[in-house]
Amino acid sequence: MQATDRSSLATDADIPNSSQTATRTATPTRAAIVLDGAWRLSYGRGPGPDHPEGLKACAWPTIPATVPGTVESALVDAGIEPDPRVGDAAWGFQRYELHDWWYVREFTAEACPDQTSELVFDGMDCLATVWLNGVHLGDSANALIAHRFAAGCALRDGSNRLVVRIRSAIAWARSRPVAPGCFAGTLGWDGLRLRKPPHQFGWDIAPRLACGGLWRGVRLERLPRHRVAAVRWTTVAIDADRRSASLIVEWELDLDLYVGSEAAIPSGSLEVEIELMRAGRAVLSRRVPVLGHHGRLKTELEDIDAWWPRAWGEPALHRATLRLVDGARVLDESAETIGLRTVRLVRTDAVGADGKGLFHLEVNGRRLWAKGTNWVFLDALHHRDASHRDRCLDMVLELGCDMVRMWGGNVYEDDAFFERCDREGLLVWQDFAFACAIYPQDDEFARQVEIEAEAVITRLRNHACLALWCGGNETDEAHLWEGYGRDPSRDRITRDVLARAVAALDPCRPYVPSSPEITAAALTGAQPVDRHLWGPRDDFLSAYYRSSTAPFVSEIGYHGCPEEASLREMLGPGVEPWPVAGNRAWLPLAVRCGPRHQDNDARIELMRSQARLLTGEDPACLRDFIDASQMVQAEALKSFVLQARARKGASSGLLWWNLRDGWPIVSDAIVDYFFRRKLAYDVLARAQAGVLAIATERDGWGHRVAVVNDLLVDVRGVVDVVGHRTGPLLSRSFVAPANGIADAGTLPAADAIDCWRVRWTSTSGTVSQTHLLVGPRPYPLETLRAWYAWLGYALPPHAMA
Repeated sequence: MQATDRSSLATDADIPNSSQTATRTATPTRAAIVLDGAWRLSYGRGPGPDHPEGLKACAWPTIPATVPGTVESALVDAGIEPDPRVGDAAWGFQRYELHDWWYVREFTAEACPDQTSELVFDGMDCLATVWLNGVHLGDSANALIAHRFAAGCALRDGSNRLVVRIRSAIAWARSRPVAPGCFAGTLGWDGLRLRKPPHQFGWDIAPRLACGGLWRGVRLERLPRHRVAAVRWTTVAIDADRRSASLIVEWELDLDLYVGSEAAIPSGSLEVEIELMRAGRAVLSRRVPVLGHHGRLKTELEDIDAWWPRAWGEPALHRATLRLVDGARVLDESAETIGLRTVRLVRTDAVGADGKGLFHLEVNGRRLWAKGTNWVFLDALHHRDASHRDRCLDMVLELGCDMVRMWGGNVYEDDAFFERCDREGLLVWQDFAFACAIYPQDDEFARQVEIEAEAVITRLRNHACLALWCGGNETDEAHLWEGYGRDPSRDRITRDVLARAVAALDPCRPYVPSSPEITAAALTGAQPVDRHLWGPRDDFLSAYYRSSTAPFVSEIGYHGCPEEASLREMLGPGVEPWPVAGNRAWLPLAVRCGPRHQDNDARIELMRSQARLLTGEDPACLRDFIDASQMVQAEALKSFVLQARARKGASSGLLWWNLRDGWPIVSDAIVDYFFRRKLAYDVLARAQAGVLAIATERDGWGHRVAVVNDLLVDVRGVVDVVGHRTGPLLSRSFVAPANGIADAGTLPAADAIDCWRVRWTSTSGTVSQTHLLVGPRPYPLETLRAWYAWLGYALPPHAMA
């Protein structure tokens, strides 16, 4: 990666206002020929031909394939394999893991000598070689980033033939020895050196589907010979009250130094024009002479609108444009929307002996209590991601989340995801795509990661929603799981490669090396300040959950069974879901990654035992099992969120696991793959209201009642607590302080079981409500059903109600 060239530093005093310059001419069009749609796909067990000419003589079968798509989806569409989403059908696709795949497409193009032609693949999974008209354009080895290949040397005026070979990634991985010191954890050993989505090798929430394909779009781009290559817009300081900010703009240009004389630009005539617009008003307008390929402008802005998280105000966006100009002629431009805001992470190394520690974000100088969820893969076959994206984001917003954590076992989401988060004021915690493993530490792998990090950071760094970079999911803990007691602070990938990439390319955004991070203090027994609370997955009121004093919890979850209609879709026609115990049809839903894998078989029995905690008995039928399972999940997640919110000040956020399944499985998600919501969805939506009255779980002889306010203004209102059995218990006028919490009294512990409805009503008429189950468990299932009906919740529908 290259450092910014500071020789072309400019200040406000050096730059004339662009309003004094001549009228601009139009920007040259960046044309593109979209190559999505119908391709041909040939395949066979490798090693096969090593050149397109050899493919012509090969007897491998050829089928239609749609791009974006995967080879698995092509096999299904051609009727060769069944839908892997049903039953154990995904297991059958492992027979193709040692195959090679050849994509072929013809297209028509015209020669454009005054422009640069590049073939762009937004997602190639994974070991790919590209030929155009028989000319080798290049290779790729990373499914997670886009790849560009210069095409001008091979492009013809008229008909063109594009060929992409995707080699067996599994065969390649198994031909390489495992690097010393590596550990696979949940990730299969095959995936340690391959830059594919980690979940593809099998996970407790994902099947093993590791073949690949052209999973994002393909196009031929026509670019101007002199162009804007990259721009970084960074708010380095802001005073939202005074409506002022300090902004740094840095840019990189691609200038063709060898262009022919007719298209050459006179030396010294190039300029960069910078414009920042908000609601039709110019906030910034400057021109800077081009002195080299890199440049930088630092400026002070006045009368600006700050970007705020959704709970605090408008996420104001500005149209930011940087143009490369030659007098009045625009050669190229980069235009995007940005938000003016700062984000700072305040943290300590660990929780101290006094039980105190720090891990919180400050946005524009205000401390945030982060309510949110973990975002896992939208579909195990990623070409379908875009069709799920907006519906999932709608739910995130409806649930009252102000942050999503992009889990490290996933892909990096597309630009449209981050653009919407910008518009909605939804903060994003972004893991790099590493999870539950110790990855290779050698130079070859480090260079791969450096290239990936540079591509990802450069693509995402201008988004206001992006709050935090993280080196990976549970990568530090993997150093403890592998049994040798190695110090995770010596991990080259998370402590060196990724840390340096963020520092160089996005220096004002926080970076943590792992979630959770095991610092030297945590390694010797102190509690991490960011935790994943999974542990024994026992009673949600056990000491394991209630004794944690970590200021931030970025993962915590509890199983909940999907409703009957979803179970029947998952299992397939003719397969009965009842009984659950001993029913082998449930095993692929656990998830079993293959017929010989048994790691997650216990998850089904876990779900049954968790449901028994609430009702005290085994269910008599499928309906009872589903209801009890969804009730205990709802109660657990509500308890986790409310107990954390009741500690506001000592606690600074909780991101529960997780919103939606990316595959038809039984899991901790509150929405299943088919978008059917579990009971926990509505319960969490109430528990994440911006202003909420909370009755905490029993502590000693009573229950504390508190009012938590995540808004930036004081709110006045009334707290009411009413028991289903006992009637009114408390009614009190109260002021909920801005971005704070206040006690509203204590209620004595109940001797008999009951359900308390806890309600906050503001003077403006806004109402928020949650509840608490009290008294000694268990609670009879019919009583629970009556309570939930009284609270206004709908239980899952059943085929045989």
